[in-house]
Amino acid sequence: MRRALTAIVAVIAFAGVAHADDWSVCNQTDDDDAIIRACSRIIAAGQESDEDLATAYNNRGLAYDGKEDHDRAIADFDRAIELNPDDAVAYDNRGYVYDAKGDHDRAIADFDKSIELDSGNASTYKDRGLAYDAKGDHDAAIADFDQAIRLAPKDAAAYDDRGSAYENKEDHERAIADYDKAIRLDPKKADYFDDRGIAYDAKGDHDLAISDYDRAIELDPNQAEFYNNRGVAYDDKGDHDRAIADYDQAIEIDPDYALAYDNRGYAHDAADDHDKAIADYSKAIEIDPSYALAYRDRATAYQAKGDYDRAIADDSEAIRLKPDDGYAYYGRADGYAAKEEGPKAVIDYRVAAKLIPDSDPWHAQALTRITELERHLAAVEAPKAPANDDTASADDASPAGARVALVIGNSAYAQAGKLANPEKDAAAIL
Repeated sequence: MRRALTAIVAVIAFAGVAHADDWSVCNQTDDDDAIIRACSRIIAAGQESDEDLATAYNNRGLAYDGKEDHDRAIADFDRAIELNPDDAVAYDNRGYVYDAKGDHDRAIADFDKSIELDSGNASTYKDRGLAYDAKGDHDAAIADFDQAIRLAPKDAAAYDDRGSAYENKEDHERAIADYDKAIRLDPKKADYFDDRGIAYDAKGDHDLAISDYDRAIELDPNQAEFYNNRGVAYDDKGDHDRAIADYDQAIEIDPDYALAYDNRGYAHDAADDHDKAIADYSKAIEIDPSYALAYRDRATAYQAKGDYDRAIADDSEAIRLKPDDGYAYYGRADGYAAKEEGPKAVIDYRVAAKLIPDSDPWHAQALTRITELERHLAAVEAPKAPANDDTASADDASPAGARVALVIGNSAYAQAGKLANPEKDAAAIL
């Protein structure tokens, strides 16, 4: 799910020995390169008080973060904190950058310190809530968003962030209630309609989801994500042509949008156009070679074409990239079974059954296949009883060493459908 960003708070200083023009530029927020140059001149002069120097480091850190130079940003926030250890905003800013780098534990530690120094800043609770949510601790995230809303009850973003945490818990009703509130407070924010659309689609209300995506696109027609997400809703309705049209538009806006290529491949696969699906999955992998889901999806397309060796290779790569993906084990097991390599299939189905949640129908299906395969393998390996007479037909027993096709084979797989693709709903990603 899309992670809503909370604006980083800049420290504004208006005193100091440095030239007033440098301070004016160092304190503005529009031109990162100009800010870095001006703040650097102030720092190099070395004529300011510790507090003012801390401000210059902090503001330069914000500019580096704006350029996604996270390491330099953190180094500047480190120095700002050394010079002014009681500055809650510098801790908040450093925590924000740690979170952007995926270091959620360090981010939370900095947000803790910021809150210790200033417990009345709603944005810091939001920032910490986002870090908890990214870690998967959705309850802690919701508690922080609750506090942010108590401190700033008119902050639409806090409701949207809490809605996203509820959505990550699959509590769609509470998520939608929070998105409703965010939209009432800020009805021109396209992201809020997009988020509510994701929640509606997840609960099966595809038409309401499409309506929200329509509104998001009307408000901001240049966001590839909105077209991608509407495509997912059309896919979920079985309208693959409209889905493909939306993925086409998303890709036109952002030609490096790996998720849109993967989703378009999924739509082509659902329409039994496996060659186009494979081309799209391959493009997604070209853009992002670490994209485990694209390998798994391409494996499904190869398997539909009967190319089991390539399917197994792709599922194996998906497993290497994401060892806890039970669906990739399931898909590889299907490939082994189709190749009549029953023992390997049983091993992978067992792993799949452990990794896929009990509530997921694929879990029960994996257990069923294990039982069927084991029964079949036992029958194949069981010793034959001696014939009662010497005239028994050669048809009464298989020749020694003959390979016996697996009864569980392709006829069963044809009814199973395409493996689940839960990640296709929206970005993170992350």
